[in-house]
Amino acid sequence: MAQVHRGARGLFYPFLVFSVASLFYFYDFFLAVFPSAMAPDLMRAFKIDAQGLGFLQAFFFYGYMPMQIPAGLLFDRFGVRRVLVTASAICAFSLLVFAFTTDYRLAYCMRLLMGLTTAFSYVGAVLIATLWFQQRYIPMMAGFVQVMGGIGAIMGEAPISMMVNHFGQRHALLLVGMVGVLISILFWLLIHDHPDSHHHTYAERKFTEIQKLKIIFSRPQNWWNYLFGFGIWAPMSIFSITWGVLFLRSAYAFSNETAALFMSLIWIGIMVGGPFLGWLSAFSLKRKLPMIIGSVTGLVVSLILFYGPRLSLTGLGVCLFLYGLASASQAVGFGIADDNNEPEVMGTAFGFENMSYVTAGLTLVPFIGYWLKTHWLGQMAEGVPFYTAGEFRNILFLSPCCFMLAFLVTVFFIKETNCKRKVLSLNVNAKK
Repeated sequence: MAQVHRGARGLFYPFLVFSVASLFYFYDFFLAVFPSAMAPDLMRAFKIDAQGLGFLQAFFFYGYMPMQIPAGLLFDRFGVRRVLVTASAICAFSLLVFAFTTDYRLAYCMRLLMGLTTAFSYVGAVLIATLWFQQRYIPMMAGFVQVMGGIGAIMGEAPISMMVNHFGQRHALLLVGMVGVLISILFWLLIHDHPDSHHHTYAERKFTEIQKLKIIFSRPQNWWNYLFGFGIWAPMSIFSITWGVLFLRSAYAFSNETAALFMSLIWIGIMVGGPFLGWLSAFSLKRKLPMIIGSVTGLVVSLILFYGPRLSLTGLGVCLFLYGLASASQAVGFGIADDNNEPEVMGTAFGFENMSYVTAGLTLVPFIGYWLKTHWLGQMAEGVPFYTAGEFRNILFLSPCCFMLAFLVTVFFIKETNCKRKVLSLNVNAKK
């Protein structure tokens, strides 16, 4: 395992390692959202409707969600560097294949592979933060990872839409695939797993994967934190990542590029909200406060967006920004996970927590696609099915419901930790 001499490199090197690791989350979010920005192009290229687009998006989550716990186990066993290098290289390969195929079945397979490999992105970056930074700052560092994700999502909205219009779908995605190759090379050259002050390596840990899973699954706070993660992030999967561009095109008569540009405001909200709410948690020494702020804000804003009067462009922009800021409180969930689990199982705990954020993509996104298909009024635009704002509003009530779930779970079931770890060391013999 590579070692780092912090004395020679001072405080700069931890931030370098952390920043480089966060690049994969940038790539993760680009891959998650780009089908939304080029939805009409993909529907024409693969000859699919809303249900087919929903499945194309869902296959990403079919790979992403079930890989979260295995990703955590692999990080705990082999360390961050080797796992991230391997995952990022395979991910870049899958996008290159996706760029050249016209077979929707192969496209589904590549989306699945993208999800399987990007499953390592957020957990890897946050795990590096736990090894290089103080515990109280974990939500803030997780918020900075969200900034990278927000940048990736913004690049996957309006910019990729403009690139497709200028260069064509294939060449635009080919360029992005080469960026993935570059990220993999940077991981190999720059990432180290931990500073010299950690005198162990991952391979020296003798805890079995079954023991780790038993510990994570046996703690009620991990499950309540999972429900919070589902509730606070499901609105992003439902609206921001998949159906937002099509909704804005219908409700506000935007072009595809304009709708994608407005959707970028959600990701700017993520970029601002993640570090801010993480800082609020560290400053106040409270975990629940920013979680409540996020869930209440999301509930109010989603009701205004989908069921209030037609908004001015300024009002729409503000609501989209706050929608993203609300969901950014998911970063605090990693603080809860860190406080309630031992360092020896932290990768597995983070994998379990991160799995909650993609559950909606696995379940609700294809359900909404199926609902839209079965309730479609038959309108067509540019050779593909067109779904009205009314059709969307009849199903997007799921978004405020999920924010409400996050609020109720936080208030009544999650215990305040005051940014302190409740368990210090894993007793292996007690878990056998």
